[in-house]
Amino acid sequence: MPYPQKALSEIERVLKNDSILIAPTFIHDEGFGFYLRICLMELIGFHIFYKWNSLKKSFSSFRTCCHWWKFNTIMLFDCTKGKRNMKILVYGAGVLGCELSHILLKSIHEITLFARGKWKENIDKNGLIIRHYVQCHTTKERINTIDFLSHDDHYDLIFIPMQCSQLDDVISILAANCSQKIIFIGNNGQALETERKLQSYSAIPKEIAFAFQTTGGRRENGKVISIYMNRVLTIGGSQNALSKDFQEMLKNAFKNTSCQLEWENQMDAWLKCHLAFILPICYVCYSVDGHLSKATRDQRKALLDAVNEGYQVLKALHIPILPQGDDLYFQDSKKRKMMEAMIFVMMKTPIGRLAASDHAMHAVIEMKMLDSQFEVLCQRSHVNMPNWILLKNQMKSWYELEKQGK
Repeated sequence: MPYPQKALSEIERVLKNDSILIAPTFIHDEGFGFYLRICLMELIGFHIFYKWNSLKKSFSSFRTCCHWWKFNTIMLFDCTKGKRNMKILVYGAGVLGCELSHILLKSIHEITLFARGKWKENIDKNGLIIRHYVQCHTTKERINTIDFLSHDDHYDLIFIPMQCSQLDDVISILAANCSQKIIFIGNNGQALETERKLQSYSAIPKEIAFAFQTTGGRRENGKVISIYMNRVLTIGGSQNALSKDFQEMLKNAFKNTSCQLEWENQMDAWLKCHLAFILPICYVCYSVDGHLSKATRDQRKALLDAVNEGYQVLKALHIPILPQGDDLYFQDSKKRKMMEAMIFVMMKTPIGRLAASDHAMHAVIEMKMLDSQFEVLCQRSHVNMPNWILLKNQMKSWYELEKQGK
C-alpha cells in the first residue's frame, strides 16, 4: 500500500463512532511451509495470535473467538468519540529520526518527516528504508516529507531527534512556529537551559519534554542501518512531570506501536547521568580511531572506573542517579561483572561500531559540546577523577578530531 495514511483517513471518514475495523492478514494454512513462514514472521516481530483455515476453523467461529478476545488479535481502528488523528512532525532525518518515524507510522496518525537535500529526495523516490540489524530484516515505507517549517504550520506534536550541537539552529524556528508541544530527543547535558531558551524566544508558551531512545546506527547507500535491542522511549519534563494532557497525547501517538514509554519526571538529571556513561566510551573510541576492538583490558577497566567517577560528580552536586541504582553497575559488586561482560561484547563485536563508535566518530562537534557541559559539573564538584582524566589524555585533541572529520 503506497499511501497508508490516505487509506486510514478514508477509513476514519466512513466509520461511525465506536465502530471497529477488522483487517486480518491472510496466509495459507497448509503443510510444513506454513509453519516455517509462521516461525520466520514471529522472529521478526509479527506476532500471530489466531489462525484458521477452511478445514479447521470457519470464519464464523473466528468472529466468535475474536469477540471473546475483544479483538486483541487484529488491527483495531480507534473511532471513540472526541478523538481525532493527530498531525505529528519528526524534525530530523538522522538514524533516530528515521527509526522514530518508522515506529510512529504504525499508528493511525498523520506522520511527517523533516528532511533536506539528497536524503529527502532519496526518501521521496525510494521510500524510508531501514535495515534492522539485530532483528535481521528490512522495512520500506512511504512517508510525507517537508524541508521547511513555516510559522503557521501547526502540528499536535513535534519531535526533535537532533544532536545538541544543532539545537541552536532549530530553536529559533520552533519558537516562531505556532505548535506548542515539543519533544527533544537525544543527548543534552543542559536540558533545563534548552527549555528556558526556547520559552524565552517563543511568542506563545510551549510545553516541552525531553526524551531518550537507545538506538544506534548509520546512514549508508540510501538506507538506515538501525541497531536496538528493544524500543523504549524514556520521556518526561526537565524537572517536573508533564501535564496530563501532554501525557495523553504522547500515549495516543504511540498507541498500537511497538514502542514502550517510560515516564521520568527529572529528565535533566537523567540526561546528565547518561553523559557520565557515554563520555568515557567516546574517549576510548577516539583513542583507538573508532576501532573499539583494539581497546585494551586496562582501558576497559578504566572506562568502568571513569563512569563511577562521573556518578560521584553528580552525587556531590546532589543530582540524583537515574535510573535509580545504575551506579551499582560500576562499583565493586556482582552487577559490575555484568557490565564488564557487556562492555567486552560491545567492543569485540560489530555492535560496538553501530551502537557507539560510528556515532562518536561522526558527531565530534556534539561530543565536544557534551564534554564541555560535563566539565562544568566536574569543576564545580571538586571530585578527584584520575581514570576520567587518564582516558581523556589518551585520546586525540578535539581540534585534531574535528580536522580529521572534515
